[in-house]
Amino acid sequence: NVSQRAAVALAALVLALLSSPYEVQGQTDRPNVLILFAADLGHGDVSYNGGDIPTPNIDALVADGVRFASGYLPAPLCNPSRAGLITGRYQQRWGQELNTQTGPPIGSAKRGSLPPDEQTIGALMKKAGYATGAIGKRQVGVDDGCHPLDRGFDEFFG
Repeated sequence: NVSQRAAVALAALVLALLSSPYEVQGQTDRPNVLILFAADLGHGDVSYNGGDIPTPNIDALVADGVRFASGYLPAPLCNPSRAGLITGRYQQRWGQELNTQTGPPIGSAKRGSLPPDEQTIGALMKKAGYATGAIGKRQVGVDDGCHPLDRGFDEFFG
């Protein structure tokens, strides 16, 4: 079952981040940063918002962490919204507003990829001294140089 495998992978990521031995630029008092991104999941579906889907582990993270409750995605589709999240920019700026990885976005010769000059959250966090990782769908490209390990992430499973 795909959803069970995704839940196991997410649980592994959470455990790895929470038990990470990494020090950030010699400091241990900096916060861990965990972004959970789920396409096609409604705000009111999860249990911490009163929904029918039980999410006890996410509920615990919400209770003990900082929760940003007013986030907005720049697209109603998974591929462009992931591109917007990963870069922090509107994906229309490089032509990735469609839900495809088969054609090159504007400004990129590689199919379905972020142009090389687009920075990712992984690269920015790494520059700030964080150890970075990504699990799951990423949709930042399928050609050489587009893998998450090439775009600022130290670890990737997906």
